[in-house]
Amino acid sequence: MAQPLLMFFGLLLFWFTQLVAQSEFKRQVVDLEAEDGKKLWALLYTNSTPNPSIGVINIHPRSDRRRDWRLPYFAKAGIPGLGMASRHEKSSENERYEDILLDLAAGVRYLKNKVGVEKVILVGHSGGGSLVTFYAHQSSKRPGGRFSSTFTGHGPNLNKVDLPPVDLLVVSASHFGNAYTFTRKIDPSLTDEEDPTSLDPFLDMYNPSNGFREPPKSSKYSEEFLTRFEEGQQARARRVFNKAESFFREKQFYQSLMKSPLFQELDSYEQIRIERKVISNRYLVIYRLLAIPEFTDLSLDPDDREVGANGSNRPDWANYDRASHPTVIRVEAFLDTYSPHSHVNLLEQIKEVTIPTLFICGTADMQEYPSEREAMLEASGAKVKELVWIEGANHSYLPQGPKAEDGKQRDQAMELILGFVRRNLSEGLK
Repeated sequence: MAQPLLMFFGLLLFWFTQLVAQSEFKRQVVDLEAEDGKKLWALLYTNSTPNPSIGVINIHPRSDRRRDWRLPYFAKAGIPGLGMASRHEKSSENERYEDILLDLAAGVRYLKNKVGVEKVILVGHSGGGSLVTFYAHQSSKRPGGRFSSTFTGHGPNLNKVDLPPVDLLVVSASHFGNAYTFTRKIDPSLTDEEDPTSLDPFLDMYNPSNGFREPPKSSKYSEEFLTRFEEGQQARARRVFNKAESFFREKQFYQSLMKSPLFQELDSYEQIRIERKVISNRYLVIYRLLAIPEFTDLSLDPDDREVGANGSNRPDWANYDRASHPTVIRVEAFLDTYSPHSHVNLLEQIKEVTIPTLFICGTADMQEYPSEREAMLEASGAKVKELVWIEGANHSYLPQGPKAEDGKQRDQAMELILGFVRRNLSEGLK
């Protein structure tokens, strides 16, 4: 009898502590509309702080940040937080950052016009880091100095839209952008794009002959192998870029044919066939996108991480059985977002972003490495900038690795983030 009573009171205590914790902030659904008419819904986190002067937005190009773990911390500190999911959250095959800037702008306007804040913080985690940097970069430029179109001609013209400026950036465990990370993680040992098991053993980082050791053991790759591996990555990436461009140029050819006077001289069925070539969407299917030597060789860019990739301690398996963006993507979206034609380049654009910028990452992150954080800090054009590390934190700031200790990595991360905000946007904070 005693044990069921103890379980009952334990559950009662748990529910009570949850209610107390949630009473420190509240969450409400808000409707947003981007300037091009795209409708979105977001979650607004607030507490009882009257007339807040600072708001925060958390967004990612593909994943849903409406319930991001950071937002309650901000709300309890008196900073209303807007958790967003972009228009491409469930359609990553169409992913373009230029579109998402309109979503982000709608969130900034909401915080300023509806919530009444004066200053806005952008938090970009992982792929969100290059997104918020891109927004800060473009919104700081006057119309006429922004990008007017993507490589494939897709809108919007950023010179003709409202991009309200923001006041502080938090770039969290981020890479340099999709075009960079595509080549960084592509497996050069795949020889046939139609066959996910095709293999050149000479370029396989998961081949014991090249220095691979089965996890959790650390591999050891030679400089000679790493050089040919990187060259192989660049060669395979170019093959994919060229394939995508050839499909795009073919569509352009048929588009020009439709505009030609000769088009009207063709029989009706031939016209229909040409029209179909113009309107049809081609998709790329890109296999084996989890091949980064740092996954398995801990002597490369060393920190406190364990062997593995984010989400898998067996990257040698995950490389074959897991999708990793952009496994399936439209040709035009690939060219605009993942190819050298992409407008997004954190390492270049951060040079022109002058608002206070905090770079933060965990020392046990399996996919973001120290040299990249240091390169971001060095490139940043901000007058006030900092790089901080959360010891024993993985990509999600959960405890992992030999320095996980008390498991309060998220508390530590938010303490540092809020401290940076207090020092640079101090009004209205507890």
